[in-house]
Amino acid sequence: MITKSNNFLIYTTLLIIILFIAISLAQTLTRYNLNQQIAISDRIIGVNEKVYPSNEFKKNKEATVSQYFPGTAFFISPINYLISSDKIKNYIYASLAVITHLLFILILAKIHCGLSKSKLFFSFFSILIFSMLITKSYTFYSLEFKPDTIAFTIGLWALYFFDKAKNENSFKVTKIVLSGIFFGLGIAFKQQYISFIGGILLFNFISLNKNLLIFTLSLLIILFFVLINFNNFEFFWFWNLETFKDDGFMSLNKYLYTNKFLFFNFFLFSFIFLNISYEKIDKEKIIFFSKKIIYLIKNQYTWVLLPASLSCFLSGYKVGGNISNTGLGMLLLFPVFFSIVSEIKMKWLKIFLIFGILNIAPFAIKSLQNYKYFYDLSDDFKKIEIKNNDVLLYGSTFYTIVKNKKNISLNDYWTEAQRNGIDLNISFINALETLNPKYILVESFLKDEFSNISLVDYEIILENKVGILAKKN
Repeated sequence: MITKSNNFLIYTTLLIIILFIAISLAQTLTRYNLNQQIAISDRIIGVNEKVYPSNEFKKNKEATVSQYFPGTAFFISPINYLISSDKIKNYIYASLAVITHLLFILILAKIHCGLSKSKLFFSFFSILIFSMLITKSYTFYSLEFKPDTIAFTIGLWALYFFDKAKNENSFKVTKIVLSGIFFGLGIAFKQQYISFIGGILLFNFISLNKNLLIFTLSLLIILFFVLINFNNFEFFWFWNLETFKDDGFMSLNKYLYTNKFLFFNFFLFSFIFLNISYEKIDKEKIIFFSKKIIYLIKNQYTWVLLPASLSCFLSGYKVGGNISNTGLGMLLLFPVFFSIVSEIKMKWLKIFLIFGILNIAPFAIKSLQNYKYFYDLSDDFKKIEIKNNDVLLYGSTFYTIVKNKKNISLNDYWTEAQRNGIDLNISFINALETLNPKYILVESFLKDEFSNISLVDYEIILENKVGILAKKN
C-alpha cells in the first residue's frame, strides 16, 4: 500500500534526480575534471595523434593531462570510441555521474543501516539530505563524474558483497576473490584510494580471518597489476606523484578559516539530528553508546571509512585543497559517526528534504545556463577560420571544443601550471608572453588577467560566464 509519505519520498527523489542531472550536464561539460580524462581517452583510442602523441602522459606543453589516475579515461573509452556526437556523449557521462553518485549514497546508506540497525530508507534519505545540506560542494564535484566517487563506490560495494559472500556456502571462495578483485580496481581511478587498501591491511592484523585474507590477497594482486601497467606510461609518475610532492600544507588557521562554514554546518546538523533523535540521554543511552563504540572498533567498515575520511581531510589541508575534499571526508564519516542516531519521525525527514532541495535548486538553474553558455562558445569557435600552424591557447575546460580543429597548434596552459606547480593565472600570463597565440579560449575566472594584460592586443569574439573567446588583432 502506497501511503502519502511514500508518495512524498518518491516525488522528491525524482525531483532530486532531475536537479542532479541538470547539474551534471553542466559539470561534466564546463569543468576540467572529465575533460582531462577525455583527452587521455582520445590518446588511448588513437584520436588526434598528430597533435597529441599516442603516449598517454606525454610531458609536453601541448597535451591536456590529468593529475588523477587514468581509470576514468579507460572506463569511458568505449563510449568515446563508439559514439561520435559530443552532445550524446555528454548526456551519457552526466547520466553515469548521477548513477554513480546515487550508488555511492546507497552503499553508504547500506553500511549505516547495518551499523545502526535502522531502516534502509531512513539511512538513504538521511545521507542524501546530509549531502545536499552540509557537503553540497562535494556533491557538485561528484556530479562531474569525479574519480573519487567512482573509486570509493567500487570499493565499498566490493566490500559489501564480500561481507555477504563470507556467510554463504555456495561458490563462497569465488565470490570472495571476485569481491577482492573489484575492490582492488578502485586504485585505477584515484591515488587517495590507497587509504581504503591501507585500512583493509590494518584490519587483517586485528581480525586474523581466513576469508578476509583471501579477499586481501585478491585485491593486492589487482593492485600490483594496475600499477605495473600504469608504470608503462611514460611520465605517469611525474603527473600523478611528483607534481603533488612539493605542495605542502596550508596553515591550520587558514584551513579552519577556509572550511569554517562547513564545520559550523556539520556541528549544527549533528546537534539538531541528535536532539531530534534522542529527547534525553540517560545512563542506559551512555551504556548503549559505549557498546556501540566497541562494536564499531571491531567492524571492517570502520577500518576502511576512517582512513579514507582522514585522507580526504588531509587532501583538503594540502595547499590547493578545498572544502570539497573536507566534505567528502565528512560524508565518509556519516555511517560510523551517525550510527548512534535513532530513526527520526517522518515529518522531520520531509522538512530536511525540502531544505535540501531548496539548497541545490539555484545551482541546478545556474548549471543549465552554463550549459547553454558552453555551447555558445563552441558554436562561435567552429566559425573561426584557422590558418596552418595558428597557435591557440586554451584551458582544460574547453578540450572537447578545440580537439577537432585541424592544422592548429593547441596549447593547454593548465598542463604548464601542473608541471611547474604554479597558479593557473600565472601560467596563463606566461603562455601569453611566450607563445603569442592567435586565438584564446579560456575560462571566465581569468577575466581580470585578460583585461589587464591583453585587452588592447585581442578582439573579444564572445565572452560569457563560462569563458572568453578572443582573436589577436
